[in-house]
Amino acid sequence: MDTQTGLILVEADFAYAHAYADMANEYLQHESEIEPHEAKTYRHALEDINAHIRLLRDHSRGEGLSKGMVRQTTYWLIDDDRILGTSRLRHELTPPLRYEGGHIGYGIRPSCRGRGYGNVICQLTLDRARRIGMKQVLLTCKDTNIASMRIIESNGGVLENKVISRETGELMRRYWIAL
Repeated sequence: MDTQTGLILVEADFAYAHAYADMANEYLQHESEIEPHEAKTYRHALEDINAHIRLLRDHSRGEGLSKGMVRQTTYWLIDDDRILGTSRLRHELTPPLRYEGGHIGYGIRPSCRGRGYGNVICQLTLDRARRIGMKQVLLTCKDTNIASMRIIESNGGVLENKVISRETGELMRRYWIAL
């Protein structure tokens, strides 16, 4: 729990299935603002929310991973049974993840952006990385994403370099955070 805000970070859980479906619907209403793979994920979730949560939990244990995937734990930032955002903590990196994906990815639902929740979810996910013994983590963001740059830098991110995304052709920033 974040003692200043009362927010909690929980691993993906069936108890919050309705709240996750609500968030997925909101993201899909703003589909033009999210990456195509995110839209696909949220559509899959809405087709069978329990199967989706089961898959997220399997991935946390390193089970059912597709080729090229690594063990990753999905967390939800919760406030009064409402999911404000999600984060993913990858326990290791493949060469493509090392290049532009990183250990941690996070996002805040559209209606909750600009309120500091991105910083909270980043802090709490970094705490989870520390708990599992990680010594440093890589976070990446688009060079145009000022909000993510500020969040990463305020959490100790040190810019290593900028690279061109192999997926999108966009300029990406690569930051390391010592834990």
